[in-house]
Amino acid sequence: MDELVRWKNSLSRKPLLLRGVRQCGKTYLLKAFAKNEYENMVYINFEQNPEFASLFDKDFHTERIMTEMGILYGTSIQREKTLILLDEIQACPKAITALKYFCEEAPEYHIASAGSLIGISISKPNSYPVGKVNVKTLYPMSFKEFLMASGEEDLIKYIQSTTLHEISQVIHSRLFQYYDYYRITGGMPEVVKAWVQEKRYTTGRGITAKSFEFIPAGLFKICSCQGFSENQPGLGSYSIPVGKGKSAIYFWSGKRRCTGKGSGGCPELAD
Repeated sequence: MDELVRWKNSLSRKPLLLRGVRQCGKTYLLKAFAKNEYENMVYINFEQNPEFASLFDKDFHTERIMTEMGILYGTSIQREKTLILLDEIQACPKAITALKYFCEEAPEYHIASAGSLIGISISKPNSYPVGKVNVKTLYPMSFKEFLMASGEEDLIKYIQSTTLHEISQVIHSRLFQYYDYYRITGGMPEVVKAWVQEKRYTTGRGITAKSFEFIPAGLFKICSCQGFSENQPGLGSYSIPVGKGKSAIYFWSGKRRCTGKGSGGCPELAD
């Protein structure tokens, strides 16, 4: 959050492009930032509202775009006081290009955008705004942050004040168990939150697969075609046991070919 505040107050501020893997908290962070630092916010999600992409079809005249946004949202877009948040911007390549014109022609407006790291890379805008945006990357939670979310502040203080050789075996085992959980959640805030709410560490039941049900669906939103097929060769899965029961989490792995463009399939591949 401090970095976003510095971006807002910077005299050399450019439109913000916040990148990161899916589900790492980009939208949540930017909305919280807008609530704390601005009088109002105009929020556009290009995946939920693809029709909004037409705002950028005609031209990149910034005043026209601002006027039409204000009409659509029934609000006045005020310089320095309104945060314009363009979410899932990889779904609208022309909006990525438009960031260049916001920088050059309307630097007084505060524009923030967010998109998945892979999605932005393959979105193929007409012209990528090189040097015209402030690019920041949001990463998943660190192991320390994961422990904090798990309510293990005392454990954090202990390992920070102790050398590796001084840690007892029982604490070492507990840390490794937490690290296994951390790897399973991937440090994704929403998954970690679900796990913290579901976990039964003190009763020995471990975590449940319910916390991770939504993960596979998110993994398929990589190709611009969004047409992955579970029956494609090379698409596999592996399971991770959770707790003492037979519950398991399934992740897709390997090469996946999209079948969303014509009968020959999409040439894009994702690892």
